[in-house]
Amino acid sequence: MEVSIATSSSWKMKGTEEWQTRTTWHKAMFSGKQAEYAAKSIDNKGLLVFIEGETIDQKWVDKHHQNRVTKVIKVKTHRVLSKNAQNVSNEQPDYDNDMAPMSKEEEAAYFGGQS
Repeated sequence: MEVSIATSSSWKMKGTEEWQTRTTWHKAMFSGKQAEYAAKSIDNKGLLVFIEGETIDQKWVDKHHQNRVTKVIKVKTHRVLSKNAQNVSNEQPDYDNDMAPMSKEEEAAYFGGQS
């Protein structure tokens, strides 16, 4: 399962004291039981979610034949931190026992052997 996740950074500009904000979008890849839990718990926009994993460069070529790289987070654990949206499960997995790592076959299929 793949989801888009936004991270935001805010800072004050020196001299003007105006606030600036930058939002960056990321892909997060869930697999196995982690994907099953994510499908139940991350089904609403606007949730505050903690995600831990490793980043992997996913290389691809765009329609103009330019080489591109997308950072993908290979999720090891996640936890919903806010429950502002509706239909969010209170159930939190036992990460040590419930979450199987992505298999080599899953990695190869998703990342094209670039892990």
